[in-house]
This record gives sequence, structure tokens and C-alpha cells, in this order.
Amino acid sequence: PIGMGSLSKVYTAYNKVRKKEYSVKRVIRRDLHPSDFAALNDEIAVLQEISEGGRTHVVCLYEVYEDPDATYIVMERIQGDILIDRIIQKKKYTEYD
Repeated sequence: PIGMGSLSKVYTAYNKVRKKEYSVKRVIRRDLHPSDFAALNDEIAVLQEISEGGRTHVVCLYEVYEDPDATYIVMERIQGDILIDRIIQKKKYTEYD
């Protein structure tokens, strides 16, 4: 995995036809508390709304797949630092940042 959270792992996927990399967040549903299901659905809804709105400075959602065990969220692959590491390191941001 290229990233991990308490309820998910993020992997890199490669589409051979399009020759493009994607990030795929895999959430194992059996590990979720009922409130986590609501949070997962909210996350997907927000990503769908942002992606449909054509915003350019936010990750783009491409597809959501489900199998009996997991939900897979296919997103734009973004390179760079992990945001939380940058926030902890800098400690204070101005409006300009």
C-alpha cells in the first residue's frame, strides 16, 4: 500500500489501455462500525460532488466498486507529500499558504 488509515489502505493501480495510474482506496466493510458506514457514504458523496463540479485543486473521483467484502474508491493519483506530515512540520499556516 502507498497509504494506510485506520479503516482502509490505498494502493496504486495502472490502467494498461489508458496508460494511466490511479489511487484505489480499499475499505474492508466487515471492520466498519455502523457509524463508519455513514462516514464512508458521506466521503463518497462529497468526492462525487466535487468531481462533478469540475474543481481543479481537489482529487478527482473516477469510480466506486463494491464486492462482498470491500468498497474500492478509484481516484486520481496525486504525487507529493502526505498532507498531515506537512501540517505537523509547519505547525502554523497563513491564509497565503
